[in-house]
Parts: sequence; structure tokens; C-alpha cells
Amino acid sequence: MDVTEAGTRSPLQSVLCRSTAEQSINPIAAIFKLVEDAIQNLSLAIALTSAGWQK
Repeated sequence: MDVTEAGTRSPLQSVLCRSTAEQSINPIAAIFKLVEDAIQNLSLAIALTSAGWQK
């Protein structure tokens, strides 16, 4: 795994690492979990951006 400039994993990389064990058990559930996490991260980013625009 590549490491970001700050020396920590990106959120996507940590999700991928965390779900590797889950994928061997149930790959479909792991994919849904990745999608769910991505949607949550996206909605959080949108919320933070819109909060910044309102100031």
C-alpha cells in the first residue's frame, strides 16, 4: 500500500485494508460496505463544503 505524504493512509486505503478479511468471507457485503463508506464520506464533504460557503 502506498502511503500519503503525511505518512498516514488515505481513508480509501484504510477501508480497503480493513475490509480485506471481510472480502474473503463475503465479497458482496464488503463491496456494499465500501459503497456505504464512500457515500458517507461524500455527504460529509458536501456538508463541510456547504457550511464553509455559508460563512
